[in-house]
Amino acid sequence: MGAGFEASKEVTGGEWYTDGKLDVEFVSTLKILCLKSMQKVGVATVEDIAESIERLGVFKGNNIDLNQIHQVLGSLELEGEVEKMSDDGQGRVSSVPIGKICYRSRAKKLEKTNAMESIPCGICPQISLCTPDGIISPITCVYYKRWLDF
Repeated sequence: MGAGFEASKEVTGGEWYTDGKLDVEFVSTLKILCLKSMQKVGVATVEDIAESIERLGVFKGNNIDLNQIHQVLGSLELEGEVEKMSDDGQGRVSSVPIGKICYRSRAKKLEKTNAMESIPCGICPQISLCTPDGIISPITCVYYKRWLDF
């Protein structure tokens, strides 16, 4: 048996495996970096995402190729995390050349609220009747209790 031979990717499991085991940390880190890259710029091509990840220098020594990014984006698309799209000339994706495939994160941004809207008292219709020792009070308020339990 030849000692100098290296087994093919098909036999060892490919670039997603280390020592015959799925490298879950590598895959999940790559997924997170792909999502963050898209969230930062809005819409990104595979090449844009690869450049963004390379600039971070997270995977020093491990070269991430475009095929790996494609596979991760395909997985994220199946999970409903990203949307695959291309500019059809209608201006839908103006930052990407017409016909070029790009991806957009589907993560919804949290709406900003002011301090008074974040607590039940700020939007309570009975706030004018609320007193510390009254029938309607912070102690008896079901909304306030639910908010504190959250």
